[in-house]
Amino acid sequence: MRAGPFFKYRIAAGAPVYMAAVMEYLCAEVLELAGNASRDHKKRRIVPRHILLAVGHDEELHKLLKDVTIPAGGVIPNINPVLLQKKANFTKKAIAAANGLGFPKEGDQKKKVKKIVKKPTKEVKRLNKAAPKVADKVDKVVNKS
Repeated sequence: MRAGPFFKYRIAAGAPVYMAAVMEYLCAEVLELAGNASRDHKKRRIVPRHILLAVGHDEELHKLLKDVTIPAGGVIPNINPVLLQKKANFTKKAIAAANGLGFPKEGDQKKKVKKIVKKPTKEVKRLNKAAPKVADKVDKVVNKS
């Protein structure tokens, strides 16, 4: 430590021991997380990719090692949420219809139209009991809209 960049400052006798303890803790933390990553990928050996994934998924280690490049580690998988929005479902028929190819258009096929019958609401049922003539007028107005 005295030969390194710290030679300007006074260094206590216990400083190298403390620094060794910190480095041991960091190594144990990274190895534990990398071991978990290798187990998740069903591998028995830790490779640089597992170390990168371990560091990338741990918030504190990521802050500490944000400028570090791990050789053969690849990249941390990340997909921008904007790209995950639902895309339009383009079928072969839709593409062919847009290009004017041989598939029949929707207008060419006969469509069956179902008649929609509105059920009377609770208010209309109450009016039927109280005043049947008024309820008929209200029912006609409701079914027109």
